[in-house]
Amino acid sequence: MAVLRPRSRAGIVGSLGCFGSLLFIGVLFVRPTVSGLLAGAIAFALYRGLAVRGLMCSHARNGRWLARVGQHEAAAHAFARSRTRWERWSLVDRYRGLLLGTASAHRLAHMARYNQIVCMLTQDRQTEAMALLSGLLEDAPHMAPAVALAQRLGHHPPMDSEQWFEE
Repeated sequence: MAVLRPRSRAGIVGSLGCFGSLLFIGVLFVRPTVSGLLAGAIAFALYRGLAVRGLMCSHARNGRWLARVGQHEAAAHAFARSRTRWERWSLVDRYRGLLLGTASAHRLAHMARYNQIVCMLTQDRQTEAMALLSGLLEDAPHMAPAVALAQRLGHHPPMDSEQWFEE
């Protein structure tokens, strides 16, 4: 089991919308056009690097790093903090492509919960992990990695692949 970080076409298009809007704003306020494009690209890079990755997604980034180095207990706590943040900021999470420039296929709160489950399973905390997985499947029944994990653990009836795309 790996920590989840998938992409989607709709997310990529949304993130390009964020990039394009900052380019457009740069062209509107900075002349000549080439300088405006450069200003917009720099604004996007700073926004993504400092605001989104540095502040908003810091818990998830920290959790992925901790999971990579084998500190699954700390990673599970980092993913729990990330999940709490994105549940509180649900509107931003819903429009993450346009607002954050993030191309993720699933809501960030759902990915944080899935990653927390994976970390718990590596620590043999199966009872807690299964409770979280049940809640995740109720909130995101079409999240294919969560359904596959539940099927692998034998705790969820198989779903037709067509149902995954009904969301």
